[in-house]
Amino acid sequence: QPVLVLAGPGTGKTRTLVGRVLHLVETGIDARRILAVTFTRRAAAEMDERLATALGEDAPLPRTDTLHALAFEYWHRATPTPPVLLSEEAARRVFAEANPDEPAQRLREAWEAIGVCREKMRSCLVEHAPLLARYTEQKAAWNLADYTDLLEFWLDQMQNNIYVSPWRHVLVDEIQDLSPLQLTLVRALAPRGGAGFFGIGDPDQSIYGFRGAHGDVAAFLREAWPDLSVVALEENYRSSARILDFAGGLMLGRSACGPLRAA
Repeated sequence: QPVLVLAGPGTGKTRTLVGRVLHLVETGIDARRILAVTFTRRAAAEMDERLATALGEDAPLPRTDTLHALAFEYWHRATPTPPVLLSEEAARRVFAEANPDEPAQRLREAWEAIGVCREKMRSCLVEHAPLLARYTEQKAAWNLADYTDLLEFWLDQMQNNIYVSPWRHVLVDEIQDLSPLQLTLVRALAPRGGAGFFGIGDPDQSIYGFRGAHGDVAAFLREAWPDLSVVALEENYRSSARILDFAGGLMLGRSACGPLRAA
């Protein structure tokens, strides 16, 4: 059964994720069939360190990485001449070069809007469509790709059964920061019906709405997995009861994780 854990600040998100991996390994799951998705490469490195400490230096470790890094690796394996990956700044410059007659302010606004539309898997505004088309043509002509291209390519490969996920268990950290595109990838990576899926995060700390973060992960996952189990971690190991009571008052009862108790 797929599981989503709502974990407020100080409740031990990473510890819980590591504990889940340990449980899977102890019950006989091959660590190499477990994927742990993190939001940054730095977080992936820290997760590797904690898993190595928990499992033992010589034990096989789960694959821990970002979706973008995984997609980049696959693209390089799957194509004879993989494109050159653009940094965020380089992608902006290519976008501007592909639309040389547009004012700088319009280019900035269009770039931000197009980025959000792609992450939300929505059609762009009619006025932005020609700019995106020229940018896409320019990338193809120069064999370039941006970060969103990585995810779109990988998802297309999955949806056309060209890429088949090798993982039995897919765990996701800081899941509140993922966009619909990234969440769709996660759903495709997980086994059929969501079995083996385990996501953890704090919806109250979702700060990437301006970059397309979904905002209601539970609802998005339930569209594909109606039997999604949602669990809340209620004990805080970081702050005193007085601080938690004060913070809870500021939330006015709107916390997605519910009230926290000081441990």
